[in-house]
Amino acid sequence: MAIKTLGVDLGKSGCYIVGQDQFGNQVTAKRLSNRKFAEFLAQLPPCRGAERDGVKPYI
Repeated sequence: MAIKTLGVDLGKSGCYIVGQDQFGNQVTAKRLSNRKFAEFLAQLPPCRGAERDGVKPYI
């Protein structure tokens, strides 16, 4: 199935991604390095994306 929504949690040396189809079912979940993440995005068809808020509670 095609990814329609992509959730991303960015880190210093990599990121975690979760892809969902049009019905909200999880299609993929993986950890990628920054380079692999860029390659993954280049092959992905247009979709919605959301980044997890990285603000620490003590800041």
